[in-house]
Amino acid sequence: MHQHHTNDKPITALTLKHPSLDNTCAGAGGGPSEEGVTGFLVRSTATDWSPGSILAVDAGSHLASIIRILENTSSPQHPTTPTTPNSTKRRVSSIQHRDLTVNTNGTSHPSHFEGCNLPFKTPRANAAHIFRELVGGYCITHPHLDHISGLVINTAGILPHNAKKTIAALPPTIEALKLHIFNDIIWPNLSDENDGVGFLTYQRLVDASVVDGKIEYRKIVDGLSVQAWPVSHGHCMHKHTHRGSDAAMIATEDGGPQKCVFKPAGFRSATWQKKCVYDSSCFFIRDDYTSKEIMIFGDVEPDSVSISEPRRNVYIWNYAAEKVHSGVLEAIFIESSYDIHQKDEFLYGHMTPRHIVEELQVLASKVLLQREREARRYSMPKRRKTNAAHAGRSQSLLQVDPFDSEYLQSLSQYNSDCESDVPRSPTDVEGLTTASNSQRRSSGGKRRREADDDDDQPVYTSVPTQNISPVSMAGTAGGQIDTSCPLKGLKVVIIHIKDDFDDDKDVRQSILTNLKKLGEKAGLGCEFELAENGGSMFF
Repeated sequence: MHQHHTNDKPITALTLKHPSLDNTCAGAGGGPSEEGVTGFLVRSTATDWSPGSILAVDAGSHLASIIRILENTSSPQHPTTPTTPNSTKRRVSSIQHRDLTVNTNGTSHPSHFEGCNLPFKTPRANAAHIFRELVGGYCITHPHLDHISGLVINTAGILPHNAKKTIAALPPTIEALKLHIFNDIIWPNLSDENDGVGFLTYQRLVDASVVDGKIEYRKIVDGLSVQAWPVSHGHCMHKHTHRGSDAAMIATEDGGPQKCVFKPAGFRSATWQKKCVYDSSCFFIRDDYTSKEIMIFGDVEPDSVSISEPRRNVYIWNYAAEKVHSGVLEAIFIESSYDIHQKDEFLYGHMTPRHIVEELQVLASKVLLQREREARRYSMPKRRKTNAAHAGRSQSLLQVDPFDSEYLQSLSQYNSDCESDVPRSPTDVEGLTTASNSQRRSSGGKRRREADDDDDQPVYTSVPTQNISPVSMAGTAGGQIDTSCPLKGLKVVIIHIKDDFDDDKDVRQSILTNLKKLGEKAGLGCEFELAENGGSMFF
C-alpha cells in the first residue's frame, strides 16, 4: 500500500497481494513468418476459469498456440507431459526458438492454466476445450490477417451446442469482417447477422474518442470490460503500396486507381476530409473486480509521422495519465515492429524504439500534469522534493519538447547497441518528424493531395492538437513537485516485432536494448519487457 499524505486526507493506492489480471501471449510476432503472430488470452483471476471468462485480444495465433503451451507445461489436475517431484521449471519455446522459463511451482505466480479443470488426457483435446468452453469473446484491433487468421480458421472447431462467441471491435473493423471475411466466399458466414449460422455475434464498441463526459466500459466476458480508442495504422495512397494500407484498398471496376473503402471512426464532431487513414485500435481492458487495467495496442504509428488530423495517440495518453497516476494502469502492450535503424519513410504504420520513447514522453508529461493538479488541489505545505539522483533527468524531461528536432536526432543516433558511432539521424529522411516540420509538410502537400484524391476517400476536419510539450509544467503548481521517473511502476511490454531473418543480429534484443537506453536517457522510469510466445504475465 502506498500513501501520499496531504492536509485533508491521504490518497491511497492499494497494492494487491495476488494478481488481478493474467495475460497469456499466444503470439508476440509481427511476421513475416506466420508462426506466432499477434494474439493474447486475457482473464480476470477472480473468475476462477469460469466458462466464457477468457478474452482473446487479436487472434492471429490462437488454438495452435494453446496446444503448444499445453504440450510444454503441465496442468495440476491433468498433466499433459511427464513431471518429476523435483521439477519446478519447464521450458516453452518462443517464435525464435529461444527458451522461455516459466515457473510452475506455484511459489510466485500460477503457471499456464493452473487451477483450470482440464478434463481430457491430451493437449489437443484440452486446448479444444479451452477454445470452445473458456474463450468467451474476441477483441479485434483491426482486420489484418496477422491479427485474425487464427480466429477465422479456428471457428471451424465450434460445435453447435457451444455458447455463442462475441467478436467486439470498433464498427469499421466489424464491417470489414462482415464484408471481406465472414461473407460465404472467403469463409462461411458464422455470425448471427445476414442469415448466418449464428456461432458468432458482433459487438460494436463505442469510439471512446467521441464520447463527451464519462467514458463507459463494455463488458465482453465475465470479469473483463473494455474501452476502445481508434489509432492510426498508416495511410492509403493512390498508386502506392504501403503495407499498412493494403487491406483497405480495392480496385475500381474500370481498372482505375484504387479507392479506400475502410473509413476511420469519427473524432469529436469530425467530418470527412480528403485523407485516408487506416484504422487500428487501442483497448483499455479492466478487471471488474479490482479496477486494475492494462492497455493493448494494435498496430499503430507515432503521432509525429501520422497524417491523421487530429493526432490520435495524444488523446489516449491524456486519458491514460490519470490511470498511471492513480496506480490502476499496470501495463501497456505496444508494438515495435522494427529496430531503431528503420527510417520514418519505411514505417508502414508501425513504430521503432525511438517512436515509443517519443510517445511515452507525452504520457509522462501528462502524468506530471496530474501530479501538479493533485499538489494544487491539496495545497501541500511540505512538497515532495525532487530526488537529487534523478534531478538532471527530470529537468531534461520537463524541458524537452518530445517532437523537438535536436532531441529526436539525439535519440536516433544509436545503433543496435545504443552506441553513437553509427548515427542514423531522421534528418536524412525527407520531412523531419518534428512538430514544426510535420506542419510544414502537411501544409506543403495539401494542395497536391487535394488534386490527387477523389471524393470517395474519407475526410475529417483538422482539429489542432493540444500543446504536448512538458516545458511549462514544473513551475505552475506554486512549488516543487516530484518530477522524477513519472512512469515508475508501469510495465511497457513490446509486441509485434518483425523478424528480419538476419544471422548477425538479434532484432528482439536490439529493440529491448534501444528502449532501455533511451528510456533511461529520457528519465521515464518505466520497465521495458518483451512479450514471449507462450509466456504469461500477471498484474
